[in-house]
Amino acid sequence: MADFKTHLAGAAIGSAALATSLASSDTIESGEALGLFTVGVVGGLLPDVDLGHSTPVSLARKAATAFGIVVIAFQLADVYSIVEIAIVALGMYFVVQSGFKLFDKFTKHRGLFHSLPAAMVCGLTLGVIIDYLTTSSDALVWFYIAFMFLGFILHLVLDEAYSVNLLGASFKRSFGTALKLGDKKNPLGTALLYLGVVLLFTLNPPVDSALDILGDSSTYSSILNNLWPQGQWFQSL
Repeated sequence: MADFKTHLAGAAIGSAALATSLASSDTIESGEALGLFTVGVVGGLLPDVDLGHSTPVSLARKAATAFGIVVIAFQLADVYSIVEIAIVALGMYFVVQSGFKLFDKFTKHRGLFHSLPAAMVCGLTLGVIIDYLTTSSDALVWFYIAFMFLGFILHLVLDEAYSVNLLGASFKRSFGTALKLGDKKNPLGTALLYLGVVLLFTLNPPVDSALDILGDSSTYSSILNNLWPQGQWFQSL
């Protein structure tokens, strides 16, 4: 399978290209493009969250936990005292770490989490959170969902690509274990994932506005017009 650096580079390049294209067409603001890029990179690393023994994944978990605690602490700054916030933060840390240990106990690498429905659940869950916590437009919420999903899928595609021996025209034993519709060894978990997809879709805002933007030919015309300089290169310099 592809290593951590490959997944990071692939997610960063793909997310940067898509976010830049949307920003150049004035579909999103530059700040929103940065947010989408970040989500895409996170999505590209997320499938390996079940590799708790891996140093990069362990560090990523700790960083994400710390970031989440800091965000919550800022939200509580006007409500509770510093000591109370510290107690809440400490409690959150132990709860999250216990959750990761429980997750590692009941999951295996390239199991159910390496699948298309898992990618959908992660993207749609992010959409529900963003829609609830922010004032983002319906279209932007779905762009966040799409970037998370596409980053996740890019990870799975890279894993499958590294399962093919092009020189020997053969497949490694890991082929077919990354990009799949579910886990045949875990039918109940697979069914629950698909049920989660349906439920989360209904909890998210309407997708119509995002589809209108993506279905509008002017969006792509604007991207193409900004692909190359119209006059002298670096004219503003």
